[in-house]
Amino acid sequence: MKTWLTLLFLVTISQLSATGSEFPKGRPDSRDSTCVRTCELPWSFRIYTVNKISEMILRTPNDSLPAATYNPRSKIAVGVGVFYRSVGIWTGLRIDILDKDKKTLAYDLQLNQYAKRFTNDLYLQYYEGVYLDNAFDYRFSSPIPPGAEFRNDIRTFSIGLNTNYYSNWKHFSTRAPFIQSELQLKNAGSAILGGSLNNFSFNADSSVIPNAKYLHPGQAVQSGSFYTIAGNIGYAYTFVWSKYGYINMNAIAGPGLTRWEYLVEDASGFKGVRPMLRFGGRISAGYNWDRFFTGMSAVIDQFNIFYNRNTVNYVFGNVRLFVGYRPDFNRGRSNR
Repeated sequence: MKTWLTLLFLVTISQLSATGSEFPKGRPDSRDSTCVRTCELPWSFRIYTVNKISEMILRTPNDSLPAATYNPRSKIAVGVGVFYRSVGIWTGLRIDILDKDKKTLAYDLQLNQYAKRFTNDLYLQYYEGVYLDNAFDYRFSSPIPPGAEFRNDIRTFSIGLNTNYYSNWKHFSTRAPFIQSELQLKNAGSAILGGSLNNFSFNADSSVIPNAKYLHPGQAVQSGSFYTIAGNIGYAYTFVWSKYGYINMNAIAGPGLTRWEYLVEDASGFKGVRPMLRFGGRISAGYNWDRFFTGMSAVIDQFNIFYNRNTVNYVFGNVRLFVGYRPDFNRGRSNR
């Protein structure tokens, strides 16, 4: 685990958020130039805020117990980004306002690549110390002790790769709404095909279900590990208005298989293979002028994992607000 954390720390300092090959200067683009155009000014600088999402939801066979929703609270960062064409680096600083009095540890790396035909997502997350977000739901059905809303003994780890192919890439740009290195000139959409590989695990010193006394001993889950493979099918569309305004929406879903393993408080173990469902989406909106650009984007993924009558949902992603500028470094230079 220390090796993973060291890697996460080093890579998070300079997050590579987008990469992709560019055509050499003078070589024509094979896409429809009436629908997609590369920005004339290659350099861009931006400032941003980002809110990382990492949520674990556990449902039990006991209908009288609410689902337990755990979430780390300090996931907000501010920073700057520098891009040349479609290759860029984000560097941010995490803000620990809510967790400064609690013992927590968080490493969250999310890389998003936007190429002409494909998008690729890589994430690597480790959280130690989480909050029971829906503690109020337990006040009446199964009261929990004061202070139990924060669990510093719960640790979660996840790693995964997701890739998608956009069939209408000659008329549809994924770069325009998400990294602003291109302009979408007309409304366009595209079918999406892809797949994902993921691993998610959690462990704690006692049952992760609040008030496990209400459960059968075989349901008081203390740790779990899941390896999943899933397919993606979906659709994306970008609306363009007033030449520079845009709204982009992506939605995907697909079935998959999970190899799962649980341990409960009485040290019993359970494992097997079960079906699962994956849902994901992206949305972006803003204005992309020739020199200035601003907007927001969100990337969300969700995995629903089934174990007998228990269900584990894992949701992750990020929401980003940004404003940027493209300088003209050639302006004012004399022609020689």
